[in-house]
Amino acid sequence: MLLGPTPSRFSVIEGQPVQRFVARSAMTLMEVLICLALILISMSTVIPNLMRLYEADAVNRAVSDVGAILGQTRTMAIDNANVYLFRCYPGESTFEVLEVERSGSPSSNKGSMGQSELILRSVMQGELSSDFRFVSSHPLIRGAQDSIGVYWLPDGSASSQSFGIMDRSGRRHWIGVDAITGQLSRLKNSSSQGAKR
Repeated sequence: MLLGPTPSRFSVIEGQPVQRFVARSAMTLMEVLICLALILISMSTVIPNLMRLYEADAVNRAVSDVGAILGQTRTMAIDNANVYLFRCYPGESTFEVLEVERSGSPSSNKGSMGQSELILRSVMQGELSSDFRFVSSHPLIRGAQDSIGVYWLPDGSASSQSFGIMDRSGRRHWIGVDAITGQLSRLKNSSSQGAKR
């Protein structure tokens, strides 16, 4: 059986085996620098966009979390046929849900005889991410009115209220509660100014 010549890395020249060299391509320093420059340019445009997307996603999650708590508070008010209060404080990230009960005994204040006192019993407490703070949609007077509160009634309606969540950069994202339906809405103007429907 005849076989053809077998391929070899060696050639025979006048009885001497000589190795054949295969040419290999390699990148020069200039080509490497150009590639690095292109990568850096594309990263400088992509990374800020990714950061904006991440911040927008974090804001949406914070607003959704607050909306879920408000919806849960409304459901508790309907299911338990009682009044519940969602309360938060401007400049802080903490919030709480309180059950509102009336005491059977009248108040001891002379001006409010015949009225029963309100007893607030804590049902739930929570906190936003450290990047966010609650803000009020109107100027607040320090003292008894320094909290933002939404009362939920047993029929599902609520005290009309709008308040905001402020992110690290100072942008405010407004949430509104409709008094009649108790529905939540994210108000259109998310700026450092007041909320507008």
